[in-house]
Amino acid sequence: MPFDRTLLPDPVSYFENHGLILKGPRSANWKTTTCNFHGGSDSMRVNVTSGAWVCMSCGEKGGDVLAYEIKDGGREFVDAAKALGCWVDDGLRQPWAPACSPHHRTDGQRWQHSMRG
Repeated sequence: MPFDRTLLPDPVSYFENHGLILKGPRSANWKTTTCNFHGGSDSMRVNVTSGAWVCMSCGEKGGDVLAYEIKDGGREFVDAAKALGCWVDDGLRQPWAPACSPHHRTDGQRWQHSMRG
């Protein structure tokens, strides 16, 4: 199968590099942040382990960073998976490149994509 879930980026790095500040106790699995879908402050919850996210105001939600990339970037599944570096063709991983999104960092810093697998 061309999609390899184990290659998804770390949720904390991914969301922080979308400009989101994750707030909450260090030990908490769910952190609070702003919702870029409706502009609400402190209404979105992000699971730092699974990457699941849900806005308590507008109701947007997804199960992982791939779902966020699809929704935020307006991408199809395959394009979003390729953008995140978790699409593998013929056993060869697609070259990773930061996805184009208005929320990605523009200060010259790139978020680190770990080479898992």
